[in-house]
Amino acid sequence: MTIYRRSGLNLVTRRPVATLIICVAFILVLQLVLLLSWDTGEPPKPRAPVSAQSSSNSIKQKLPVARKEGGRTLGLDPDLEARYIMDSQGMFTCLGTSQLIPYSMVNDDYCDCEDGSDEPSTSACSDTFFFCSSPISSPTTIPSSRVNDGVCDCCDGSDEYKGVHLLDRPSRDRQEVLGRFLPPCPNTCNTL
Repeated sequence: MTIYRRSGLNLVTRRPVATLIICVAFILVLQLVLLLSWDTGEPPKPRAPVSAQSSSNSIKQKLPVARKEGGRTLGLDPDLEARYIMDSQGMFTCLGTSQLIPYSMVNDDYCDCEDGSDEPSTSACSDTFFFCSSPISSPTTIPSSRVNDGVCDCCDGSDEYKGVHLLDRPSRDRQEVLGRFLPPCPNTCNTL
């Protein structure tokens, strides 16, 4: 009987719920330690690999996601369009900070540049603007937070290139009365 009292088994038999909770907590901690120390044997994969060819003149440029039919990247300031190119090492230079990132990270829906210049076509970076690609003489700008939000803000619909659909959709006639359209966006640039 003295071994039973000294080993703590008396506590286990008198408080079975507390014992169960302690056992479950111990098992969860053990699983967490095993998961955190698990080694798959594979090195971690880079987030965005840069593909470069042997010849510096013949580097294939990975196009950003949001391109219109003509090959122009959507949302760009027309004055800065020439600066959105890949250098000979496959890198893009951020416009405001001169930070270098792989060109494959342009328009990847993640703000990599501090100034947000790597995301002209997405809503990833706050305090940036999307330039509508309408044929009007002066381009219209909208806050980038309105890109792909399910409401057509640009008269040509270039801000809704993903075609996001909202659940509650008014009829097309009601959208015309309101003057606000949901994707698919009609081109209303000529009616302005």
